Amino acid sequence: MSITYLEKVWKEYIEYKEFLKSVIKPEEELKKAVAQKITAETKEEELTDLYFEEVYKQTIMQGDFREQQVRLFYTVEALKNDIEIPKEITEELAGMKFIQIFAVKNNKIEVIEKQALEFSKEQIKNVMKQGVEKFKSLYL
Repeated sequence: MSITYLEKVWKEYIEYKEFLKSVIKPEEELKKAVAQKITAETKEEELTDLYFEEVYKQTIMQGDFREQQVRLFYTVEALKNDIEIPKEITEELAGMKFIQIFAVKNNKIEVIEKQALEFSKEQIKNVMKQGVEKFKSLYL
């Protein structure tokens, strides 16, 4: 790896970050946008497509951005002893927090961040509770 590779990773990171700023909608704005597009007669398939396009796609993009953050972080970790890392990159990394929930010890998985695990469980429970009717009720 080299400074050229770091510059490539940094450029891709910044491009994705700026793009997200332009497309991610706050929750209230998202609710209004969805509410304008559905009625009580909206079919399940249409709701699924709408949910994907308006809500879940944002979640996927945010997850992809997290991958960009991790990629940048580990690129810097690999190069920091060999090259001078630009200040703007080190400042960006200073604001990031990475949480590892599990670790493997003695060939067994152990929870090392219980609070983050519980938060993740709650997120999944909330997603699972939301069926099509719940989705409709949120926006109608």
